[in-house]
Amino acid sequence: MLKENIWLYRRINLIIDLGLTALAFYLAASLRSTLDFLFQATFHPDYSLLSFILPIWAFMFSLNQRIYEYRMVGFGETFKHVSLTLLKSLGILLAVLYLTHRLEPSRATLLIFALFDLTFLLGSRRILSAVLAYSRKKGYYQQKILLVGIGRQAERFVSKSMAHPEWGLKIVGLLDWDRGKPGPIFQTIPHLGKLSNLSGILQNEHVDYVVLAAEKEDMLVLDESIAVCEEMGAKAYLLADFFDLKIARQQLRTVFNSPALLFSTTPKREGLLFCKYVLDKIYAFILVCLSCPLMLVASLLIKLTSPGPVIFRQTRIGLNGRKFTLYKFRTMVQDAENLKSDLLSQNEMTGPVFKMAEDPRLTKVGKILRKSSIDELPQFFNVIKGDMSLVGPRPPLAAEVARYDRWQRRKLSIKPGLTCLWQVNGRNQIDFENWMKLDLQYIDNWSFWLDAKILLKTVPAVISGNGAK
Repeated sequence: MLKENIWLYRRINLIIDLGLTALAFYLAASLRSTLDFLFQATFHPDYSLLSFILPIWAFMFSLNQRIYEYRMVGFGETFKHVSLTLLKSLGILLAVLYLTHRLEPSRATLLIFALFDLTFLLGSRRILSAVLAYSRKKGYYQQKILLVGIGRQAERFVSKSMAHPEWGLKIVGLLDWDRGKPGPIFQTIPHLGKLSNLSGILQNEHVDYVVLAAEKEDMLVLDESIAVCEEMGAKAYLLADFFDLKIARQQLRTVFNSPALLFSTTPKREGLLFCKYVLDKIYAFILVCLSCPLMLVASLLIKLTSPGPVIFRQTRIGLNGRKFTLYKFRTMVQDAENLKSDLLSQNEMTGPVFKMAEDPRLTKVGKILRKSSIDELPQFFNVIKGDMSLVGPRPPLAAEVARYDRWQRRKLSIKPGLTCLWQVNGRNQIDFENWMKLDLQYIDNWSFWLDAKILLKTVPAVISGNGAK
């Protein structure tokens, strides 16, 4: 979905912007050349100026992410951010051309170029905004909202969401502040009970954002609600138009043109996260190509030694509680899931996970695949699809998530991965609670360097088979 790949789409949008900018300069230079020809003047277009323009535009447009926001953003706001960014870019370009003594013959061309570029950039956004609005009206690219509150702010929120389906915000449920029966405007929204149910809903349901529609008298219970969201890694908006906006600081956002505070526990280095997303797909594709012979051999051995499919498909829980299908080479007998209940008493792990060193359901080939981690190779396709990352907390089962403590649910606030700190620190030799702490440690300290260290440590961990079951 669009919200999962937002950084990819923004970078594609940036590339389109640079293409339109290059086109605007080419047309401006051509028009200037034509006008000079009509007036019998001599002008030679200097297309080498693009070597200055494109890097400056790429840098300045990357800095201002507001020009790539389309949800609940009016054309006036888009015009303001695009024109200001364009003016700043032009200012830097003029300074560079002045210092390199190339400004004088280029001024008229640059003026025409600026007008063309602004027109193209705004026009492309107008078109894309219309396409996205139409898609959201049809039910695509929606964000799932859990609304907390039944007061004046909550009513305004619901009213505006109904009036603007192009914003693509779907209210999946309503919680109240123990204040009484919801009003008639909330009749079409599932009533999920009292505020005490918040942690249970976040534990078991796919919710992209919690919107706290609080009144002044709710301030005393807000602390606990926000603490629940923080502990469980759920993003929360606080509709707070009764606050003095000077206290909002960096987390200030707008929802339906009302001030809101975003509380998020995930890493904020957006540019680096986009690079991680791109590199994940590139490396996963390369690794698929390199491991094709090994996967082919594994497939043949599985098919020849035991009945059943080669690939084992299992529903796992990913980012923000979203379900996806995880791929592995089948290492157990065909009806392994049905036999699991008979083995629960022999579980060697604490917590909701099931691990067993001598699992009788494993096939002979399956034991080798498990020990060598070859059974995990098909998950490169999960990375290519965007369900997983190369590095991140391992994706749990829905039954496991249902038994998580509140603080453990925060591991779902980032995309799951093939390898993680747990994987390179002993795997099944670590008890469940410390496993969860390692996952949260990864989230809180994420960096490219940490990913690189985990990937480097994964190779000897796989070769040694340390902790594998």
